[in-house]
Amino acid sequence: MVPASGWIIRTIAIDVGGCRKLFEQGTPTAFSIDRSDSISLVTDTQSGTSSGVAAASTKSAWQRVIWRDPFGVLTNAVMVQVNWTYNGSTVSGGSTNGAWQLNTATAWKLDTKSLTQLYGPGSSYYRGQGTATFSNSQFCHPLPVVHTYYYYVRMWGHPNGTATRDQSSDSVDDCITLHIDIESNYGQWPG
Repeated sequence: MVPASGWIIRTIAIDVGGCRKLFEQGTPTAFSIDRSDSISLVTDTQSGTSSGVAAASTKSAWQRVIWRDPFGVLTNAVMVQVNWTYNGSTVSGGSTNGAWQLNTATAWKLDTKSLTQLYGPGSSYYRGQGTATFSNSQFCHPLPVVHTYYYYVRMWGHPNGTATRDQSSDSVDDCITLHIDIESNYGQWPG
């Protein structure tokens, strides 16, 4: 479950020879926005209503999964935000917002992206999901093209007003080890 004050997981050290990473996680003091002229942003929205549900409250929650270079610079990221109406036993009125970020100054490209939504059986939850494939032919040149795969970035809104998250992503053929940060919180994504 996403804590009321948000949650962040950050890579703080990488031991390439020992195949180990050191993470810190906890309540953030602030979320990084990663705004610059070289960071391109692509957005999308999906919405739909589950029928026959009496609604009481509306809430939003988001998760952003970020792949960074060894210096902490954003290479690419996927953000998924869900907005749902709930009444304690069911959900309705869901919508999903997605954002895909890429660092164009270091030649990253967005190859594919998707954004989907799903109501659980009997309107038992609302889930938004984003996917993406990013590539960079210059990052490790002349070695193979580097790919970052976001198999899924998921956020669920539940009937009691809480949110949960999950993600699966990977960086392939990176000659310089990329690392991952994960941010999540309630409300609107600040980016």
